[in-house]
Amino acid sequence: MIQKLKSKLSSSKKFRNRFVIIMSIAVVLTGAVIYTLAIRPMLQGEKFIYKETTVEYGTLVKGIQESGTIEFLESSILYNLDLSDEEEDEDDEEQEEEAVHYLEIEEVYVASGQRIDVGEALFKISDKSIEKVRRRLKSKEIQAQVDLTSAESEYNLNLLSAESTYQASINKSEAANSVYNATVSDLQAQIDMSQAKIKILNEEIASLREDLEDQDLYTTQSEAKRKYEAAKQLYEETNPHDIAAYTSNYEEYESAKSTYDNACQAIDSINESIEDKTKEIEQLQKQIDNDSAVLGMNRTDAKQTYDYSVASGEVAGDILEYTKTSLENEVKSAQNNLDKISNLITEFELFVGEDGIVYSDGAGLVTAVNYEKGDELVEAGVMLSYVDQESYVITIDVLEEDVPSIAIGDSVDIALTAYDDKIWTGTIASISTTASSSGNTVSYPVTIHVEGDTNTLYSGMTADVTFVTDSVEDSLYVSRKAVVYDNGQAKVYIKSRGKYVTKDVQVGFSDGVNIQILDGLNEGDTVYIRSKIASDESTLKNSDGTGLEDNENGDMTDSMPGDFPGGDFPGGDFPGGSFP
Repeated sequence: MIQKLKSKLSSSKKFRNRFVIIMSIAVVLTGAVIYTLAIRPMLQGEKFIYKETTVEYGTLVKGIQESGTIEFLESSILYNLDLSDEEEDEDDEEQEEEAVHYLEIEEVYVASGQRIDVGEALFKISDKSIEKVRRRLKSKEIQAQVDLTSAESEYNLNLLSAESTYQASINKSEAANSVYNATVSDLQAQIDMSQAKIKILNEEIASLREDLEDQDLYTTQSEAKRKYEAAKQLYEETNPHDIAAYTSNYEEYESAKSTYDNACQAIDSINESIEDKTKEIEQLQKQIDNDSAVLGMNRTDAKQTYDYSVASGEVAGDILEYTKTSLENEVKSAQNNLDKISNLITEFELFVGEDGIVYSDGAGLVTAVNYEKGDELVEAGVMLSYVDQESYVITIDVLEEDVPSIAIGDSVDIALTAYDDKIWTGTIASISTTASSSGNTVSYPVTIHVEGDTNTLYSGMTADVTFVTDSVEDSLYVSRKAVVYDNGQAKVYIKSRGKYVTKDVQVGFSDGVNIQILDGLNEGDTVYIRSKIASDESTLKNSDGTGLEDNENGDMTDSMPGDFPGGDFPGGDFPGGSFP
């Protein structure tokens, strides 16, 4: 009995083991079939990643881009007055060795590296030097006027004489009258010269009297007199037996007396000069009276001159032409000298202005200040250099195939490496006609003027210049990578109910990075750039086949259109439990 039961239990255990083995085999086979038919195809299928982007509103620009560096062109504040007097002889220089011949810088208001505006004060010229130079120029102008009068008188006199000589060779009978007229003209010229000298002397007397009116002169004399009288009284009151005090007070008395005598002598010297010039005027006036009287007494001398001129009449024609040309040159030279001095006075007054301050005629950054306080403006030259705000330029090389697309006056966009959040505008100022070559590449230098606010720009900054060849304004646009095409229809990926679906859009202009949206989207809409993950490699690919550079914030999904029906796998859960 027991033996039969054992035998039965043994048979039941074998059956159960067989059943387990059979079921295990069935499960393995079923799993293999599911993996082969469903899971493996999924794992080997295409996969995609979706990156979010937003529809923007603004301007799209398409153009040629080149790089260069900012340079600047310097402007200058010039001093152009030539106040040198080359005709002054050594004696004049010795007499005026202490005179002020040039303008002197009293103050300098700016320094190198400082930014200046239009009309800003730069230099102050001393009032004393301005007044001294002004007097000197006025004196030279008067002398130039006298020289012109003299040259014109000489012209009239000598030309008339030469014409008289020429006429005498043709008609002796008419020569006498001409010689007479020449003699009269000569005397009249002498009278004119004397009157001109009187005018100069009167100007000099007026200048000396201005010096006498200088209160400093009399103040110096009065102070010297006071010290002299005090020293004299002290000396006279000193006990002669006190040798030291007497000697000291005597020396002070002599020194004060010498100073007072010098002060008086300075005033006396001016008065004597005035008196001498007054006497000279009287003598000149007498000479004028004498010359006027001689005018009626020279008919005999005129006749003798006529006889001599007739004897030399063979060369009268040549002499006439030579004399005329020479005299005309003398008058022209005198006139040019007067014009030069008059123009110099005009330029001088414009330069010093009403307040003696030199102002800036432009705005920019000061690069050099060539004068200091106390310097004299001896030679014409640059007083100050600055970079004009409108003189910033960029010179770049443009390829020969791109040159026909640009023209002088075209506007360009300028992006600076130092300022990545701002765009400057520029204008094409010039396009060189001389090419430069590098290997097989031919290009042409193009100069760009930087416009707008250049206060924050400096020479040497790196700039990317975009020559705009086409653009659209006030338009919707999105990244070009977000647009895909199906049979010529532009589409974008959007998210609807948790799934990525396509939406038809109408596109237009593209700048190469972004593309215009004409219809189908609104500003701020979110679309997705779909990038493919290749099945046989880990490289991510965009829908247009380019590499995906950034997959952060992207949602990973496969190409299946959703979950399997009935559960995670086709047919629901495996019978008998979960998948092993």
